[in-house]
Amino acid sequence: MSTQASPKAGLVVVTVAEDLMTASIHLRDPAHAAGLEVHEVSAALSAEGVVVDDAVRKRIEEFIRLSPSGQPSPEGFVAAKGLPTSNGQSEAFVWDPDLQSRQAEWQSDAPVNYYALNSIITVEKDAVLGTLTPLVPSRPGRNVKGEPVDPTVEPEPLVIGDTIRRCPDDPSRLISNLAGKVLQKGQHLSIEEVLLVSGDVNFAIGNIDSTTAVHVNGSVMDRFEVRSRRSITVGGEIEAAVVAAGEDVVVRNGIISRNVGSVAAGGRIVAKFCSEAVLTCAGDLAVISQLLNCRVRTDGELQAEQASIIGGHVYARLGGRVGVLGSDAGIPTRVFLGVRPNALVEIVTIDDRIQRTRDVIQGIRHTVQPLLDNLKRLTPTQREKATELMFKAEEAQAQVESEGERREQILEAAGGNGNPRLIVSTLIQSGVTISLGTRVTVFREELKGPVSIEQRKIRNVTELVAVNTLTGSVQILTSQKMPLDVLNEQYEPLSALNPPIRRDA
Repeated sequence: MSTQASPKAGLVVVTVAEDLMTASIHLRDPAHAAGLEVHEVSAALSAEGVVVDDAVRKRIEEFIRLSPSGQPSPEGFVAAKGLPTSNGQSEAFVWDPDLQSRQAEWQSDAPVNYYALNSIITVEKDAVLGTLTPLVPSRPGRNVKGEPVDPTVEPEPLVIGDTIRRCPDDPSRLISNLAGKVLQKGQHLSIEEVLLVSGDVNFAIGNIDSTTAVHVNGSVMDRFEVRSRRSITVGGEIEAAVVAAGEDVVVRNGIISRNVGSVAAGGRIVAKFCSEAVLTCAGDLAVISQLLNCRVRTDGELQAEQASIIGGHVYARLGGRVGVLGSDAGIPTRVFLGVRPNALVEIVTIDDRIQRTRDVIQGIRHTVQPLLDNLKRLTPTQREKATELMFKAEEAQAQVESEGERREQILEAAGGNGNPRLIVSTLIQSGVTISLGTRVTVFREELKGPVSIEQRKIRNVTELVAVNTLTGSVQILTSQKMPLDVLNEQYEPLSALNPPIRRDA
């Protein structure tokens, strides 16, 4: 910010904003305001490099009218304004109303939009996909000194691949060149070929193993298998079947496995409800209404803000959100957060090996040091022995470093980001057990939400606490540090569940 008096008597003070987009004026001595002329104020502005045009002169005239002799002049009176930039608007794709209505049918009464349109809607060849809103170019601005100001964003056209064409009669309309699923990534629009099953996966269709995405309009029936290296979308239900995708698995209705089938995804799993299901995913698990007696392992978050989690074992590496945890019947419900117990066991085992190796290194150095202190007095045999011991110490140190790197790899793969927490919006019922790290708490009576179950240091002691998310009050939960072998034994129902590797990993 620069402030400088007008060269004529220093009566007018000009203040130019740091971004050079406004210039304000006021009078240093209002007693001498009588007879102030427009050209005198203009001269003060010009001295600061401000461009004085007709609009600025009109503002100066207004300033003079508002500044009678002897009265304080308006503070921060803006005499000049720059022309702001316009960032314009990139070319945008708008879905065809018919496709949007099909999405609404999928969405049904779901309280949140779990289903992205390009995950659940397939189109036929030559179908109308939607329209384009035109690109609006950016417009440069100008500051009060007349200098150009470049836009911060440059609009981009929509890039369409050869799987899509523009309508000859109306270039703003887009038409599909093949049947498949519409994908939009930034300003790139294309159609991904899919294997489309118009009805159920049953004896008429058989098992499916596809390199492309799979879209099932109906359900996946008992004992059948659907596998894809890409995504799998099911318009009905997944029964006691095996479903595995390299990317997402999206189910319009429920997953009802009766502890027979399984669903695995290298990305997310999304469903309205899950009952007696085995679920593993490298991404998030999103459930709308209920998770009943399931075995779940998600390396992402558990997204069940309005759902009830009743019974079963659930592992959520990054924590999550739940509506109700447990049931009024006290059905045992177990939730694990953060580093997996079996990974903790492996880390502790590595720590033990590292400590034993360090003890060996210390013993070697304790033996060799007296020899090194008297190196000139050693016999050739003693020197050879000292050299051999030092070589063993170096090998052992390399082993320690290798074990340390392995430990960090396991911790990075198995741990959460920061301090994972489970936010329960409504209620935690009696019979719920929550494990975070090596600390475990069992709820013997209900706890009303909204609360966040997390780990905190209380008087230098790590505790499990319930934080009221409205008031911020903290309640220390009765918890204990569980021996790793016991904790891992309780995690056993989930230990064999390994989500597939992400396709892009």
